[in-house]
Amino acid sequence: MRSTDLVAGADVRAAISKLRSEDYQVHSPDGKMVQGGFGTPFYNADYEYDQAVTAAVQTEILAAAAAAGHSGPSYTGQTRCKGETW
Repeated sequence: MRSTDLVAGADVRAAISKLRSEDYQVHSPDGKMVQGGFGTPFYNADYEYDQAVTAAVQTEILAAAAAAGHSGPSYTGQTRCKGETW
């Protein structure tokens, strides 16, 4: 993993396209669930970019781990530690 440039391989544009294709619901100021994301009054470009970079880099991490022979890496490992009570 140290020799893998995860950011260089990250396809942020593809991640943005994927995010925009998904149903994204938000709470409106009056508490109702409404459509959010690109093309709505609730769109935030900085938030979208942050989510896309995170998704794209995670995809690269999982691909690099799989290429190195690791199966099933998970980002929830610490929350599932046996015996922990958080």
